[in-house]
Amino acid sequence: MQVKQFVGGGTLNDSISRGNELYKKGEYEEAVKAFQEILQSDTTNIAALIGMGKALREVVIKKVNERGVVRLPPKKTWHELDEPEGAIVRCYERVKELVPEKSIKLISLKMEKEESDTPINDAMNFFGTLPKDIEEAEGLFKKEKKL
Repeated sequence: MQVKQFVGGGTLNDSISRGNELYKKGEYEEAVKAFQEILQSDTTNIAALIGMGKALREVVIKKVNERGVVRLPPKKTWHELDEPEGAIVRCYERVKELVPEKSIKLISLKMEKEESDTPINDAMNFFGTLPKDIEEAEGLFKKEKKL
């Protein structure tokens, strides 16, 4: 069996670590790319989904700070939007598909008590509530699976 080579010729774990390091350095666009590469080979990788969601959240915040509030264009859904707004919604939806519903509810209890009326707000709140360390965030879901 051949092992897939990722960013910089490393393994899957190397690429996750690289994405985490880029995220910690504030290089969010590059972190998104590193996590996207992982997800092209393994669409169920929770660490990559969480890392990508957290990095996309920072990209959206930067975009809002530079250009103002993101508005949904007429006749489009949040899922149809281009990067990064549509990507974070799609990432959140994928996490919800893969982890036990109980885990999502536990995380959701920690989310701000704001009323959310859009999928992008749900995604932004969800990824913002997770621990800053991506490996620690992934661990929340692994622990829950054992219950």
